[in-house]
Amino acid sequence: MQFFRFWTRAESSATGRDGEFSVTCFGYSNSSLEDALRVAERRAKAAATAMADGQLHKGGYYEGERPFREEIVDEFTDDGQQIGIISRNNYGVLVLNTPNVFIADVDKPNSSQGKSLFGLFKKKQEEPSFEQQLIEKIDNLCLQDSSLGLRLYRTMNGYRIIITTKLIPASEANSVRLLDALGSDRLYVSLCKTQDCYRARLTPKPWRCGFKSPSTKFPFRSNTEEQEFRRWEKEYESAIRGYASCALIGDFGSSHRDPIVGKIVQLHDHFSLDGEKPLA
Repeated sequence: MQFFRFWTRAESSATGRDGEFSVTCFGYSNSSLEDALRVAERRAKAAATAMADGQLHKGGYYEGERPFREEIVDEFTDDGQQIGIISRNNYGVLVLNTPNVFIADVDKPNSSQGKSLFGLFKKKQEEPSFEQQLIEKIDNLCLQDSSLGLRLYRTMNGYRIIITTKLIPASEANSVRLLDALGSDRLYVSLCKTQDCYRARLTPKPWRCGFKSPSTKFPFRSNTEEQEFRRWEKEYESAIRGYASCALIGDFGSSHRDPIVGKIVQLHDHFSLDGEKPLA
């Protein structure tokens, strides 16, 4: 997982075809702010040089250097090994990140999907709901592998699935196969692979609770910005009390639970489940 505690910015100038310009880049480190500054200066210089040479850099030298620019709220270890991080994303919600506990994110299809081009024909027999089809996929996976166990949740616009019986590193080819088999969002599958990490939103999106998004983002440019964000954070925590981020549908397959998965599931459920409250 690519998470760092220290963040800062640096600027570098260069001269290109259209004259002099400057580039600002972020730097990051888990050792010190000074080390983060050195990284920022290196990245800014590389970016300025690439732009001056007319090179595109929508990937390029940034490849493999796209850590999550999120504040680390808490870290969790087992026998000295990191098993999870809770971070706060750019619109203020808490996110669970884990390298080895398989989490699939499945979106509901648009209401227009599956219809004919002009919507003129309807099937005579009612098809199973998307949820029923997803449960059937899960049941089939469990039939194919009797050692497999999965936990299914409903989110506001889709579903979340956690494999409870074993660890599956996000970097493994088997992870991509299972994510695809369950119908995970393509962008999410790509993120898991490139960042070596599964992610699950733990707390509700602010606008779904009638609340505003934060006006400042991490890393903060000043103490004033951070204080402003902390005020927003307290108000956000109050606004989401009447909501949950997901609801448990049930467990499928083997009842065995890997001990590390058990810790992550307990953590996930503590934050994301809250009785019969509306999803947001």
